[in-house]
Amino acid sequence: DGFFEKHPELRMRHGDGSPVEKLSFAFPAVRSFHLSIMREAAERFDIDGVNIAFVRLNQAFGESEKPLLDAFRAKYGDIPRTDEKMKKVKEGFFIQFMRDARKVLDEVGRKKDKRLELSAWVWPANSQYGKWSDVDYRAMMKEKLLDSIVVQDLKHDITRGASGVDKGDLAVAHANGCKFYAAPRTDNNYVETLLDGYSKGMDGAAEW
Repeated sequence: DGFFEKHPELRMRHGDGSPVEKLSFAFPAVRSFHLSIMREAAERFDIDGVNIAFVRLNQAFGESEKPLLDAFRAKYGDIPRTDEKMKKVKEGFFIQFMRDARKVLDEVGRKKDKRLELSAWVWPANSQYGKWSDVDYRAMMKEKLLDSIVVQDLKHDITRGASGVDKGDLAVAHANGCKFYAAPRTDNNYVETLLDGYSKGMDGAAEW
């Protein structure tokens, strides 16, 4: 309905305050807009659940939106901003988004007398992508927000020190009722990565 065009005030901002042509998840209205689409789909169709593809939310925040700056001050006070500290602030917005998503699915599920599952597709935290991703999926699992998780781009290669499925991630998932699926890299060591994951106790594999 032209949500983006109607709300220039909800766009991301560079550090100097200039706008970016994308909506920012720091604004409650943007998160609510996404949740409304989720609710409509869950009510209209006989779905089993929703998977949030965080691997395609490569940029969900800018650097100087007011909610970001307010949240930073609330968490750290009036100190210089660093990328590491700002990353923690941004992670908090995504965790809140998933809390709200869980509530939406629970509300619709109760009306349909079924549990609607919530899943996340993420980059591994120790990967080159995971280091800049603003998704703390371990925190989401510990809050029992997720029924399953898909970890993208895993690779088991002993000769290069690539460990494949992280035992810590797997332990957190299973301790909190969350199924763990691997989405291995397809360039090489695909079968080895799957065998490594199954030997560690993962629940299955996923493909994009």
